[in-house]
Amino acid sequence: LERLLSTGYIHHSLKNNCDTADVYSQFIVSLLRRTQNADECTSIKFAVCRQIADSLVVCVESPIPIRKTTAPQSERLRSPTSRRILRKFSNSHGSDRRTSSPSPVVMEDNVTYSARSAFIDWNEASIKAVIPALIEMIKSESLDEKLKVIAVVGLVNFTRKQWQAKEMVHTVIHEIIIGDALKYVSPFILSKHEDLARHTCSFLISCCQREPLKQELQKNSNFVKDTLSILTINQYPPYYRSIETLLQATSLISSLAMDTAFRTIISDCLGYEQQLDPSHDEIFEQSVAIRILVDVLKDDKRTFFKHRYRDRFFAQLIGALKNLSLHHNVNRKTIGRLSIPMLLLIIATDEKLKENTDPYNLVEAALRCICVLTFHRQNCQILKKLNIDQIIDKRSEEGFLDLIKNIGYMCSNV
Repeated sequence: LERLLSTGYIHHSLKNNCDTADVYSQFIVSLLRRTQNADECTSIKFAVCRQIADSLVVCVESPIPIRKTTAPQSERLRSPTSRRILRKFSNSHGSDRRTSSPSPVVMEDNVTYSARSAFIDWNEASIKAVIPALIEMIKSESLDEKLKVIAVVGLVNFTRKQWQAKEMVHTVIHEIIIGDALKYVSPFILSKHEDLARHTCSFLISCCQREPLKQELQKNSNFVKDTLSILTINQYPPYYRSIETLLQATSLISSLAMDTAFRTIISDCLGYEQQLDPSHDEIFEQSVAIRILVDVLKDDKRTFFKHRYRDRFFAQLIGALKNLSLHHNVNRKTIGRLSIPMLLLIIATDEKLKENTDPYNLVEAALRCICVLTFHRQNCQILKKLNIDQIIDKRSEEGFLDLIKNIGYMCSNV
């Protein structure tokens, strides 16, 4: 059955022999709701979920490395007749015979798969049938973890195509459908399975783009603590999760911090701690969440220096600190006190690694963050003490002239 699904044989047969356009969608919904024979069901459901994800692909540039997850092992078709039918059907449609056998699923940040199994015709009726069935399956506590991954991938692709593609008209009912999934999917952030945690972050990032879903996230904001726990340095090795998971977690914090309400939620979610400032010989309160983000930034050279996606990750991290500083004077003061020396070090010494083809510019991210931090007088005083003028002048020929002028102007008025 899995091979019949993956080659499109069932889709082709139903399309030619049935008058109802949505009969294939109804068929795959019935497969998602199967409960007999757990092992066989897992394999078939995986094939169905992969097909859902394939048919919802939005082709965007993938910002993180490919990470592969192997599909659950399925039973081979033993009937010679079945093999002949599949071979004949595959050849008649110009597909390579090798593609009809189960193969690894390629997990990427943009969740892009090959389009060879994208047989679902998405319309209002199929959306209302298939996506709720997918969410209903996710609610099962005994669901296989790899099946959770591919199901969440389907939701990520649905939201991205839903918000971006012109051929899918946005309606309120779609937001209600996805809103129902939030409370079941968001706990997956704490999963030890790297792909599941990473794609859960991607799903929540997509949901941040719609105001009603953003309000739903604000009501159930416990996932913010879970996201920050991903970024917390462990006491023993391995000190961090995979950099792909860290990148998505940081992107989620950065996206949430663009919203005024979430800016406060992120700052307050882990409480505050007292810290001694040796330069001013005073005790001040700082947000634990902000301290966690800055600790990762300070760990730059020790853990991430040789990773070719280092610039992308730290640009996202600095962007998150910048967004938390926007229109929030307390955060601006705290982030300035904790991060300015590190940001200046990046501006003064950072050079792209020769093997790094990443388009993200870490120096530009640091300059933009400092530009926002200069709106607090104390930060300007710190910058002047650290000779900001001499440091940024070295970067004046690299296309950052506007940012450098703005920083110089704000510091000169102190």
